[in-house]
Amino acid sequence: MKLVQTETMRRLESGAVAIGMDERTLMELAGYNIAAILREKGQLRPGAQVLILAGSGNNGGDGLVVAYHLYRAGIQPYVYLTRARSDDANLTRVQSVDIPVAVHGEAESASQLEEWLTSADCVVDALLGIGATPPLRGGVLEVLTALQRSLASDALRVAVDIPSGINADTGEGDAHAFRANFTIATGLAKPGCYVGRGVDFAGDVYVADIGLPPEWADPLTLQRSTASLVQGLLPSRPGGAHKGTFGRVLVVAGSSRYVGAAYLSAAAAARAGAGLVTLALPASIHPLVAAKASECTFLALPDTEGHLIPDSLEPVQSVLPRYRAILVGCGLGDEPETFAFVRALVDSLRAASDTPPLVLDADGINALAGLELEGALPANTILTPHAGELGRLLQQPAAAVDDDRLELAPQCAAEWGVVMLAKGAPSITAAPDGSTWINPHRNPALATAGTGDVLAGITVGLLAQGVSPPQAAVASAFIHGETGERVRSRLGESGLLASDLLNEIPLAMRALRE
Repeated sequence: MKLVQTETMRRLESGAVAIGMDERTLMELAGYNIAAILREKGQLRPGAQVLILAGSGNNGGDGLVVAYHLYRAGIQPYVYLTRARSDDANLTRVQSVDIPVAVHGEAESASQLEEWLTSADCVVDALLGIGATPPLRGGVLEVLTALQRSLASDALRVAVDIPSGINADTGEGDAHAFRANFTIATGLAKPGCYVGRGVDFAGDVYVADIGLPPEWADPLTLQRSTASLVQGLLPSRPGGAHKGTFGRVLVVAGSSRYVGAAYLSAAAAARAGAGLVTLALPASIHPLVAAKASECTFLALPDTEGHLIPDSLEPVQSVLPRYRAILVGCGLGDEPETFAFVRALVDSLRAASDTPPLVLDADGINALAGLELEGALPANTILTPHAGELGRLLQQPAAAVDDDRLELAPQCAAEWGVVMLAKGAPSITAAPDGSTWINPHRNPALATAGTGDVLAGITVGLLAQGVSPPQAAVASAFIHGETGERVRSRLGESGLLASDLLNEIPLAMRALRE
C-alpha cells in the first residue's frame, strides 16, 4: 500500500486541478466515497444518527459533503462547525435539505453539542486535515474535550484522512487527539496512521478514491508492507531442488555471555529455508551450542574467555567463498578485542571484489559506533539496529531515534549505502534509493530477549535463497511479525520466548505462500 506525505499530497491535488479537476470536484468525490465507505464499514442503517464535526478547512468541507450523502442514503446527520463558513456551497447544500447545523461559540451551541454527542450512533471527525500539527488548541480542543466527556462508549468513531491531533507525516499526537475505530483516507493513506501515536488513534485505515490517476502513485517511495507484497518476495521452492539450491549461510555469533543468540540466529536461518547453516563461534562455547543446534555445521574460532578476537579473522576469511550470505553480530559481546575482529572482518569484506550479502546485527552494529560509515560498508549490507544501536551509530539518545525512525532510516540508508531495517513498533525498512516500507506489526509479546536474533536469522536465510537485500529485509520483518502473531494467539501478550518463534517461521511462510 503506497503512502503519501503532506507535501506530496498537496502536489498531487494541485496536479489534479491542473488537468481539469477543480477543488470542488475533488471534494465531492472524496465526500461521496467517504460516505459510502462509512456506511459499509460502519454498518450504518437508515435512521442512524451521525454527528459530523467539521473544521474550517478542506477537511471540514469533506465532512459537509459526507453529511449530504449520508442524508441522501436515509441516515440522519448533524453538523457541528468549529467556525462559521461563509459563501460555502457545500454548507448551503446541507442547509437546503434541513440538516441541523450548529456553530461553536454561538448561543446554545455547547448544549447542542452535548445533546448530539449523547445520542450519536457515530461521530465523524472532519476537524483538522493533514496540514495541522499538534498540539490541539482553541475550538477544536474544546470540541474534542466535550467528546471525551459525553460520547457514549459504544458510539462508532471515524476520522476523515487523519485523526485530528495526529501529525499526518510523523504520527506525533496530542493526548486529546480523536481516537478512531477506523480512518478513511482521501486519495492515499498517510504515514501518520501507521507510526508513532497515530497507530493507536487511527484504527483500521480505508482509502476513498478522489479521482487521482492511479499511475501517479507509482513514483512514491513510501509504502506499508502487506501480505500480498511479501508473498511476491518469497523465494521459490522447486521440486527438484537440493540443499545447495537454497544457499549456504555463515553465521558469526555468540559468546560466553550470549550462548543462546548463536543458536537462535542460526536456527532461524534454517527455519527460513536456507539449505545449510554454518555457525562460526568461539571454540569454548562450541560444545554448548552443538548440543542444541544439531542441524548446523560448525566453525570453532580462536577466542579468549569466550569471546572472539582478531585471530578469529583468518579462519572466517578462509571459508567465505563457500557461502551465499553472512550474518555477523548476534551475541558477540562488547569486548574491545571482539569489536576489533568485527571491524577487520567488515573492512575485508568491503575490499573484496565479490562479497556475499552481509547482515550486521546487535554487537556487529555496536562495533561500528564512532566510525565514519559513508563508504565504509560492503555492498549489499543490511543493518538491523534497534533504537539504542542506531542511536550509538548516530550519537543520539535512543528515545529521540525511536521517534524519528521514519525519517532517519532512509537518510542513513542513502548516506551509508546500505539497507536499514530499523527495528521497533513498527519496524521501518529503507533502501539506499529512498524506497521505504513500514511493517504493520506491533506486538508486545515480541519485546523479549532473543527475538532480534531470530529476525536476523530469517533475514540472512532469505538472502541465501537469492532474495535481494531490500526485499529480504522487508520480507523478514513481515514474516517475523506474522510469526509473533501466531505465537501470541496461543500464549497471549506476555511470556513468549524467542525460541517459541522458531517452529512457527515455516508455518507463517506457508500461510503467506498460500
